[in-house]
Amino acid sequence: MPKKIVRPSEAAFPAEELARKLIDNFFNNRNSMLTYILDKEEFYRRYANGDHHREDDYAALLLMVFAIGSRFTRKSDPATYKQHDDVLTAGDGYIELAEPYYRMFQSPVTLEELQGMSMLGFFQYLSGRSHPAWIIVGIVLRLGFDVGAHRKRPETTTKQAEYWKRTFWYLFPFPRVRFYCAALAILLTLVVSSTSFDLDFPAPIEGEDAPLDAFRAHLELVRIMDYTMRALYSIKKPYMLEGLLKEEYDQTLVAELDSALNEWFENIPEHLQWDPEHPPTGDNLELSVQLYINAYNISQLIHRPFIPAPGTTSKLAIPSLAICTRAARACSNILNVARIHKLTLLPGTIPSAFASSITLIISAWSALRGGSKLNYNTHILDVDKCLRYMMLVEDVYPIAGRQVDILREIADLAGMDL
Repeated sequence: MPKKIVRPSEAAFPAEELARKLIDNFFNNRNSMLTYILDKEEFYRRYANGDHHREDDYAALLLMVFAIGSRFTRKSDPATYKQHDDVLTAGDGYIELAEPYYRMFQSPVTLEELQGMSMLGFFQYLSGRSHPAWIIVGIVLRLGFDVGAHRKRPETTTKQAEYWKRTFWYLFPFPRVRFYCAALAILLTLVVSSTSFDLDFPAPIEGEDAPLDAFRAHLELVRIMDYTMRALYSIKKPYMLEGLLKEEYDQTLVAELDSALNEWFENIPEHLQWDPEHPPTGDNLELSVQLYINAYNISQLIHRPFIPAPGTTSKLAIPSLAICTRAARACSNILNVARIHKLTLLPGTIPSAFASSITLIISAWSALRGGSKLNYNTHILDVDKCLRYMMLVEDVYPIAGRQVDILREIADLAGMDL
């Protein structure tokens, strides 16, 4: 017999103390940027009123918060494990209760359904299930387009309109920032680009206790990344359509992208600025780590296509390998600080740690071929910083452990010992 689907409002919710703890875990972690898409005050009020026992839409959303809150802690509660003593199953039981509800939604999608499905995609990513994650995100983006979530609304001053806007802005960068597989990121970038919508950036809401400066800085980076991927990684590049010379186009484009990224570094709020000697403190440390890691990853994205193959020279007057290496080293040093401070709740750092390790392995291999033992050792030490961080977080993000194995295999093939 088929398994009976339990309505979210009829689910077995955790005990009050654990439930409050999981909700607090969710809202206290701003690094995922997810907390910006939910009205915290309203969410707590509805929980206190017991709306989850009467309303399926809120109950399903609450289950998603429980699931992610189970992962957003440095020491997870065994009561959230689906399988005994398996930390990697934390929150899975809540997902199994909520997911069937999101499979049966009626079009047009509501704000709470859009928020819940966005969180479902994020949880699948956290759990190392990238394939279902990008399928879910692609579907949710399409549903957002169907209800016009990508367009300016006349009632932009209302709180609900602001949360529609924030939810779409959260979804838009998800494939670019989260997925370590460039092919998937490029695919979704081409489906939904910044030219596909006309929303303003998220705006503060009166009485809100979480400032938006980190979220807005994150979105500024995403716009640079979006343009980079469309201009440099698409199959039919703009210069082909405009009849421009490739070298001239590339030179101008890279200069413009570098300029945009430098402007971002100059304009980031002071409390989020990264200083390796005196890094930010408290929540600002985690936010700064995530922002700067992503920024240096974008620098590598800009220059990676122009790294010359062995035995050739770049047609651009730009030392692309050196620029990528500097950015990757900056990433490794920031990740080392994150490891020392045991910052394990930074999901956006994993793709950048992997990409930086690849760049550093290439640089180490190049130094080895060129007979520069000093440079080789320096690059290997930097790779080690990335690997140590990824091994620290693999209990929280299973995909990090798999990527460490991949990096070791690549290094072994190149005759390097990590």
